[in-house]
Amino acid sequence: MNFAGLLETLSESAAGDVVLLHGCCHNPSGVDPTAEQWRQLAALLQERRTLPLVDFAYLGFGQGLEADRAGILALADSLSALMVCTSFSKNFALYNERVGALTVMAPSADSAAAVMSQIKHAARVAYSNPPAHGAAIVTAIMDSTEMYDQWRDELEAMIRQIETSRARADSATAPEGDGQ
Repeated sequence: MNFAGLLETLSESAAGDVVLLHGCCHNPSGVDPTAEQWRQLAALLQERRTLPLVDFAYLGFGQGLEADRAGILALADSLSALMVCTSFSKNFALYNERVGALTVMAPSADSAAAVMSQIKHAARVAYSNPPAHGAAIVTAIMDSTEMYDQWRDELEAMIRQIETSRARADSATAPEGDGQ
């Protein structure tokens, strides 16, 4: 990642700009900021008074659930406003159900109410009532210790499979004599 270039570009943002970031497993590169780099991003976004909109579609597929949320936590610790689009369609294998959430952190109750009003309006226009099946499945898994543990085990197995696939791809594309 060209982190210096990212910081340079973001330093040109204006107050009120919305900046789209990937929470983890950047698509298509797969490269994520380190915890320290997330803290630097948070400080710069706060200084520039820009609003991060974080695409969090691959939670759990990078370094695991805890490590993958480090960037979101760094932003939430430093900023007064943040929007996070979380998808559970991939990490719960519910692709047809489109399970997700928009989480908004606002600087005040009045700001939160204004944002919620706009979100409700957009939802009514787009789909009125979202499908409930996927959300019910995720709720059942999260409410059951046994199913939650099984889901975490399966997610960790997927992480290992992804790491193995990436290592194979890296070794297949490594130049001869590179020692890989």
